[in-house]
Amino acid sequence: MLMAKQLKKKIHSKEVIKQFSYQFTQKQITAIIGPNGSGKTTLMRILSGIYTPDQGEVSCSGETQSLFFLQDGEVLYPYLTGGDHLTYIQSIYKSKITIKEVADNLGILELLNKKIKSYSLGMKQQLLFAEIVISDADILILDEPFNGLDPSYNIRFKEILKKLKNAGKTILISSHILADIEELADKQIFIKNGEIVEIVNRDAESESENDQFYKIIIPNLEKEMVKRIEKISAVLAVEVANNDQLLVQIKPGHFKMMVEAFKEADIEYKDVIKLDQDLTQLYKKIYNKD
Repeated sequence: MLMAKQLKKKIHSKEVIKQFSYQFTQKQITAIIGPNGSGKTTLMRILSGIYTPDQGEVSCSGETQSLFFLQDGEVLYPYLTGGDHLTYIQSIYKSKITIKEVADNLGILELLNKKIKSYSLGMKQQLLFAEIVISDADILILDEPFNGLDPSYNIRFKEILKKLKNAGKTILISSHILADIEELADKQIFIKNGEIVEIVNRDAESESENDQFYKIIIPNLEKEMVKRIEKISAVLAVEVANNDQLLVQIKPGHFKMMVEAFKEADIEYKDVIKLDQDLTQLYKKIYNKD
């Protein structure tokens, strides 16, 4: 668990973080949302210990916890190889995860012997993700982690983040891509002028009058199965997004009923992702972009 209390920070006499307090918990992905200049990166650097706040404090509860801060590819050394970087991270974090295991899982074996100066932006992001995994850190702070990734790696790394969350990690991300945040984040914190202006809870276990839209991933989705889902009383509308994904609108407060109906109808699904139909509108409202 990572706790920020009454944080304030000025840079070149400008107050970048005016007031920030929050408790980041285990098994959650929390997104920091805001336009350029809103204080996202400065906040992450304070939380990671790179910057010292002018006021307030950052602390961890429980046993001693390790932290990994993902920045951009500029932190990589051009004349070292990808393997050199992973060996270093493995050493300083005293990780028991092997380089081969990580490289195999992420599909980056061919990058290990190449020097960073030959990497594209996407390759650098892939290596940085490998550093996240091999660190096995308890707290992960990720600044724009999906920048430069092609769609296939974007999907793969989102699945990895979900697994890390379920393994008990505390994860904090920032991204300009609202669709990624919408899919991943359990909590969405909007900041403006260095302070919190809105918090949206997207916990899949909670229900509210607005929690009506879900993306459901069903392997081997068939037309007959779609028809069975359409007949569920809690379901208002169904749309097939692609071969294994459905967009489903349900009656307000009927999430648990829908899940039970899936079980009774013997419909097996891989994942259920709550969709915030108003995230973009909320962003525009907060940051006056109408």
